[in-house]
Amino acid sequence: MADSKKYLSVGYTCTGTGDNVVYSVDPAASYAEVHSVILSNTDGSDKSATVYWKDYSTQYINASTFWGDGNTPNSFVYDYSSYSIITDGAIPNGASLHVLDAPLFLSPKDFITVAASVTDSISVTVIVTECFVNPPESLSYSVDLAAVNTEVVNNTY
Repeated sequence: MADSKKYLSVGYTCTGTGDNVVYSVDPAASYAEVHSVILSNTDGSDKSATVYWKDYSTQYINASTFWGDGNTPNSFVYDYSSYSIITDGAIPNGASLHVLDAPLFLSPKDFITVAASVTDSISVTVIVTECFVNPPESLSYSVDLAAVNTEVVNNTY
């Protein structure tokens, strides 16, 4: 089967002021080319937002909890190398901010997060092309961002 591409426009409304995963590369993709990340202020006053991309391949254990003996790990807190796209980008009332001036190439399971200054005030649109060298049977599958957000928050992604 020939190489295939999947063109996506992913919309997401930030539901908290912490990191919100707004896009995650399909694990079956060879890579993704992010063309655009657009932040829109949907509130009645000026807001700001911070955007990072996180490199899944650099996942490391940031902290651990242990069972009562103090030696047997109970759970791990994972973190990733983070790369700032924009920090505290100002978005005036009713305006939008385009935060990429060149394509961003991501590997499988890499993800983009947005931290909004106020809950439910920033809508994000990510325009991306996912490329598959050995495509799955169907390219209709998309990553479940709610599930990825839950996994990132619970340190299981």
